[in-house]
Amino acid sequence: MQEIFQKIKRVEPIIKMRQQKVDDETARLAALRKEKQSVVAMMKDSQRRYMQGYQELNQARCSIERINLATLESALDSIKFQWQRLRLEVEKIEMRETAQISHVLTAERDLRAIEKLKDRYNDEIRSTMRRQEQKMLDEHALYRHIEGKQ
Repeated sequence: MQEIFQKIKRVEPIIKMRQQKVDDETARLAALRKEKQSVVAMMKDSQRRYMQGYQELNQARCSIERINLATLESALDSIKFQWQRLRLEVEKIEMRETAQISHVLTAERDLRAIEKLKDRYNDEIRSTMRRQEQKMLDEHALYRHIEGKQ
């Protein structure tokens, strides 16, 4: 029975360590998701500015004066380039996010495995205690039976 208690004592620090790893990996995933939200917000802003600039460019092309067409086109190209760069950044973040999800799932699986081992040890303790208790009850009943015949 002592060896089972020792096994549980050895398993508990491992459980704490693996729980910490799960927490760390989950925190990294949350940070990636926050970063992704930030980049997506910038991308949406860039997209909004592009659409606005495109409307301004169309209005300038339709006007008789056609002032600043080259400047508007250049600004529009710059905004479009920025939007594309942000889109690529979102894709990279999504790839890292997918990898991080895999890390979180692996850490959780490792934690569950060691927790299952601890549960088995606890079941073994309960089983051993039930057997000992039943043995004591049987001995007590036998003793009373023998005493009763005398």
